[in-house]
Amino acid sequence: MRLSRSLGFVFTALIFLGVLGFIILGGVFYFFGSGLQDYKQLKDYEPPVTTRFYANDGRMFAEYAHEKRLFVPLKGIPLRVRQAFMAAEDKSFYTHGGLNFVSIIRAGFKNFLSRNSGKRPIGASTITQQVARNFLLNSISREISLSRKIKEAILTFRIESAYTKDHIFELYLNEISLGNNSFGVASAALNYFNKSLEDLTVAEMALLAALPKGPSYYNPRRRKKRALDRRNWVISQMLKAKYITHEEALQATHEPLKLRDRNTSNLVSAGYFADEVRREMITLFGETALYKGGLAIRTTLNPEWQKTADSVLQEGLIAYDRQKGWRGPLANVSQHHAAIKDAGWLGVFSTKGFPRRKGVPASWKVGLVLEVSQDKAIVGFDDGSVGKIPLAHVKWARKYITVNSQGPPVTHISQVLKKSDVVYVKPHEGKRKNHKGTFELCQVPKVSGGLVVLDPHTGRVFAISGGFSFENSQFNRVTQAKRQPGSALKPFIYLKALENGLLPTTIVDDSPLAIDLGPDQGVYTPHNYTGKFYGPVTLRWALEKSLNIPPVRLVYESVTLGGFAEITERFGIYERMPLHYSTTLGAEVVTLLKLTTAYAMLVNGGYRIQPTLIIRAQDRRGFNVLNDMQHTVDSDITAIDWAHQEPPILGDKRTLITNPINAYQILSILEGSVMRGTSRNAKVPGLTMGGKTGTSNDFHDAWFVGFTPDVVVGVYVGYDGPTSLGNHQSGARVAAPIVKEFMMRTKNELHAVPFRIPKGAQFVRVDYRTGKRTQQKGPDVISEVFDPKTPLCDDEEVIPEEAIESESPDHTSFGTGGLY
Repeated sequence: MRLSRSLGFVFTALIFLGVLGFIILGGVFYFFGSGLQDYKQLKDYEPPVTTRFYANDGRMFAEYAHEKRLFVPLKGIPLRVRQAFMAAEDKSFYTHGGLNFVSIIRAGFKNFLSRNSGKRPIGASTITQQVARNFLLNSISREISLSRKIKEAILTFRIESAYTKDHIFELYLNEISLGNNSFGVASAALNYFNKSLEDLTVAEMALLAALPKGPSYYNPRRRKKRALDRRNWVISQMLKAKYITHEEALQATHEPLKLRDRNTSNLVSAGYFADEVRREMITLFGETALYKGGLAIRTTLNPEWQKTADSVLQEGLIAYDRQKGWRGPLANVSQHHAAIKDAGWLGVFSTKGFPRRKGVPASWKVGLVLEVSQDKAIVGFDDGSVGKIPLAHVKWARKYITVNSQGPPVTHISQVLKKSDVVYVKPHEGKRKNHKGTFELCQVPKVSGGLVVLDPHTGRVFAISGGFSFENSQFNRVTQAKRQPGSALKPFIYLKALENGLLPTTIVDDSPLAIDLGPDQGVYTPHNYTGKFYGPVTLRWALEKSLNIPPVRLVYESVTLGGFAEITERFGIYERMPLHYSTTLGAEVVTLLKLTTAYAMLVNGGYRIQPTLIIRAQDRRGFNVLNDMQHTVDSDITAIDWAHQEPPILGDKRTLITNPINAYQILSILEGSVMRGTSRNAKVPGLTMGGKTGTSNDFHDAWFVGFTPDVVVGVYVGYDGPTSLGNHQSGARVAAPIVKEFMMRTKNELHAVPFRIPKGAQFVRVDYRTGKRTQQKGPDVISEVFDPKTPLCDDEEVIPEEAIESESPDHTSFGTGGLY
């Protein structure tokens, strides 16, 4: 009787304790689980993925991400890679319910034994627990507490009940941080081994699987032994789980640790272009889409032209800078003189504060001057090699005094270099054998500038070089710098005059002019660059020679300031041009991109275009087009619609903003500027070219915009601060040679055709100097183009278009043609 009562009491107590335990457990789950993040978000979770920019030939040139990650579906991850991570992190992943209780008990026992050792407690987290921690408990993932573990367990059970093991594993392998700025296994394979997942060896898979335990602690670049020990342990676990054979394990264990930097040789260097696309993408889609969306952006970048643009701009800035003299070495390390003895000088390169190579051409090296004699200097490099700088290669380095004055000619190396100087040098490119080991002294220019290349028919930007070095300065002188364009603005005054009925042969007066600006405003008196006056000249002659008085007189007497403002706003140069006469000579600032685009609209026959850098943006899966920037022509035509038929005529969506004949008249005059005017320094033999120089007050800014029938190149050179380039440092001297060099290097890729003549244009043979009709032929006789709607003088004989083939061989119409 007593026994049955005792058993009843025990049974009741057990039931009571069970209910109490259930209530307590439920309370714990309610208390810790009520405020947790919704695990259902993992169903459609897309991890942040790297956005990539691609050039027009498919090559990648930029990546943007807070966490550089490449998403790979689980079925795309090789089985061996998955097995390596299971062997290292969670052997029973596919069999447990979320928690591995055996591992938890084992870890708890070890932590109890080492409770006074000061070591961090070891964990027993399953892959599901790590997903819960990394995705839903990120803010407390580093916290060591019982409450964090309870929350983690609750979320783990919820995740396991809601999703398949494969989905959980896919999230884990794409989210996990593996160090070296690698998130996810695909990114880590590239960053550590420069390989895709399919190409990894067993040893390489094991190393990646070794890293989740502690990416910093087992960093293979800084802690090689630890990384090797951990890798080999993972290999042993793979063998134990029978994922690999004994022979494979033995081979993998003995495989040396070979890390390879990610191969960037196929990447395109286009820092300024990429940064401009980045800003535009943020405007279009926002920062989240750019840095986490995994977008694939196809751009208009021409990699080879970008490389050429960077090169010719750097060379042009260096050429100008050398004319101004030597500003001194990067540093002098004479305080370490004791180390510069025999081979001891090499240690100076590791000295704290020693100048490092930054933002200079790839061929430049940092050298330490070891010896100086009259005719040469000996320099040492960080690889232990030495070279010489002959006197001939420092002749340019006269001491800089001002932009207009330099020190005496260099006759002795010591005038330029001293022992212990740190300088930039580059290998001399001479062909003779004795030039080996010979270097030239280099100097990073203080002057800067920009260069932009675009397609006049579509507005696609092929290249942007916004300064000497993107690494040294991210300020983009093509799109962000606003400078005075000087005479580069004049063609639009003359275009407005032609629209108003004037002719290229119209006589304009180049004589002294004084404009009363009103009460207390003074008198505006423009002067020509030469300081001379040329009297009556043709409109063509005035623009080709870039005279200053005729365009001001035109604005004052006929075009008006309002008319000039209207055409600059129509061509997108200004949004609202200030109504000042000084603006007629380029006193109002503008960006290089806007001015170059305006010239492009002259080249294409007067059609409005917008500079375009982005062709297409696709989402992370590659099939959803988020944005299509191709607005130039109507491309809604499929191959099926037009099979076995005549080629379709593409519709032109561009807006005509000026008379094509007037645009061609300006092109013809600017072609004359290159042939015989102020732009002669840009002439490229065998290439149809036009262009216009620009120089601002006191030679602060030098401009040149040059063009062929199918490409427009704009260049600006100037200091970032308000500093003169020096006396007579005009657009013709400083900027035009840069455009010429670009055209020379890309000549074989440009179409060797004349400027396209618009429909209806008629020609008159005239004397170039007087503008009068003539029957003669000679160097001063040209065929001038006219609009048949424009009244001509009675004595001017119109030449039928078919009769001037020898003088104007190309009669391709503007209209919808000329789109490439």
